[in-house]
Amino acid sequence: MNKQEHQDWKRYIQGELPDYEREAMDKRLLEDSEALEAYMAVLEHISDARLQDAEVFEKQVMSHIEREYKKVQTSSSRKTIQFRKWLNNKLVHYTLAASFTMLFLSTGIFDRLLPGQLNVDSSVKPPYSEQMVKKATHWLDEIKPDPYKN
Repeated sequence: MNKQEHQDWKRYIQGELPDYEREAMDKRLLEDSEALEAYMAVLEHISDARLQDAEVFEKQVMSHIEREYKKVQTSSSRKTIQFRKWLNNKLVHYTLAASFTMLFLSTGIFDRLLPGQLNVDSSVKPPYSEQMVKKATHWLDEIKPDPYKN
């Protein structure tokens, strides 16, 4: 088998031939046993090369995975430290407490803690602003007499 024939079979295996050449190679495979042997030899040679490439590829992938795993370990330890610093912040504590309180108030959990009626003084006192307005008008009435009153 010469070099050109080897290249042709390689291109045939890799699917790089035009349709008319591929059909001619198919006919040769069916009719000529030497062509079949040449095809098998090239196929074996290509599979060996791919196998070696696969081993190199496997080693590269495994080394990449190891490097990434080490990066993840170091970054996760840094994130854990940052998360703990963040949790020690007082503002976070106050925000969480306020959020939980608002949540409990809006869902009515505090109402369910003490079932029944609470004794609350139901006498309604007027607001301070209303009391001030009444006192001011009373004072003004004392200073200026009512024109219709005789």
